[in-house]
Amino acid sequence: MERPGGVARTPGGAPRPSPGDARPAAPRPLGAASAAGGRRGAPGSGRRHPGRRPSRSHALRGLPRADGPGHGVGGPVRPHPGAGVRRGHPVGGGPGLRGAGGAPSLHRGVPPDRAVRRRVAGGPGGPQGGGAGLRRDHRQPGGEGGQGAPRPAVVARGVRPGGGGGAAGPAGAAAVRRGPVSRIYFLVPGLHPRGGVVKVFDYARHALDLGHEPVICAGKPFRPNLPLFQMERFARLTPEAGLRYVRDFDFRADPGDLVFFSWPGHHELVAARRHPATRPEQVIHIVQGTRHGNPDWLDGLGVRLLAEPMARIMVTQEVLEACLPHLNPESPTRVIPEGHDWPFFFRERSGGLPRPVGVGYTTWKSEVGREVEEALAADPRFAFRCIRERVGWEALRDLYHWADVFLGTPMRQEGFYLVGLEALAAGALLVTPDAGGNRAYCRWGENCLQVEWGAAPSYVEALDRIAAMGEAQVEAMRQAGYAVLGNHTLEEERRRFGEFLRELGA
Repeated sequence: MERPGGVARTPGGAPRPSPGDARPAAPRPLGAASAAGGRRGAPGSGRRHPGRRPSRSHALRGLPRADGPGHGVGGPVRPHPGAGVRRGHPVGGGPGLRGAGGAPSLHRGVPPDRAVRRRVAGGPGGPQGGGAGLRRDHRQPGGEGGQGAPRPAVVARGVRPGGGGGAAGPAGAAAVRRGPVSRIYFLVPGLHPRGGVVKVFDYARHALDLGHEPVICAGKPFRPNLPLFQMERFARLTPEAGLRYVRDFDFRADPGDLVFFSWPGHHELVAARRHPATRPEQVIHIVQGTRHGNPDWLDGLGVRLLAEPMARIMVTQEVLEACLPHLNPESPTRVIPEGHDWPFFFRERSGGLPRPVGVGYTTWKSEVGREVEEALAADPRFAFRCIRERVGWEALRDLYHWADVFLGTPMRQEGFYLVGLEALAAGALLVTPDAGGNRAYCRWGENCLQVEWGAAPSYVEALDRIAAMGEAQVEAMRQAGYAVLGNHTLEEERRRFGEFLRELGA
């Protein structure tokens, strides 16, 4: 019989510890075998994968269950690249951004596409939300269960910002203070106004507007007469305006700096020039094309890069879907819808089509427009005009404003295809194939007509349909084109980028 306030004893006579005396058991080493001698592999073998963490339940990870067929717990695992593709995986031993064998297990027992979907779509804003669904790594400050907590100003790191390596604390780690301004290195192959280069410069401008310090690292020297810097929005991104340029990628990032790149070939440059004390999410990879999910593109380099631990920005939901089977689910990933300076190309129109109908196109990526013009050369209903060489934005705007119909001629796989959105902003009727990324603004049959890729007869058929449209049909399609423009503003892109940087601790 126990008296009130007495000491409870076990059947053997030893004092029974009270609940207040309970102590948590010592944590098991990550990846250690169970007491029964088994491992996460062959039962009873006693072997284990070095460095691989055990899978964790969805409740413990704080991840919501995804509805829909094939995405419940225990659903099918989507296919992954073959051997030698998942570089940075500890078992594969490839040299990832953290060195050979340094990256965490990619999947942690959860099919990767399901894990990434939950991380990307976890915020209140959905897949394109501001990032409240970004789950910090449980190994970092403010991690598991700490989404709402502000990131501390001092983060333990091995080297101080000034380059010293003095020890601090029992673990011998120094303190890196992250100031209110982050330096961000933006890598571009050159300074010509190609679509991918323009988008990186857009993000450099966003960083400047958000109070950060952008540094442009290019493979070519800066020249003030380049067409890129004739654009009004890039007037401040010049050395004359105080922006720093680094030629031939000759830079060395400090512990608190971020690196922003797009081209897969720049990954090795980033790995060589980043500081050893930086966290993986201080490297930001903007994925601008659905081709990154194609194992045949660049001999699989784009797919291999998706497995590396780093932060990622997808310019459209379509790009995310293409890359999803190969994404590292541990990496912070956000869809930030592509913004564009479409007001520069805007022209307000109304009414039906004139005769002849003006048809514009370019030959930068395909000659199919020329084939269409040759097929309809004797047709008095149409007049054609094209741009065959690289020109400035003013000449391109003049073509859009002249054309009543514009022929989109993208590559088979595109990340966005700006030409189509620019033509819609100019009030032209758009005829274009499905290139993947242009689904972000194409509403087939509503604001554009879909054709077969590279098939001139399909374009001719679409032009015949347009020539037969009445004024009401033309006006409805034109207004539907105007309606999607508000989804792709630079202001919204900047706002979402700022939210993402704050979540990354910048």
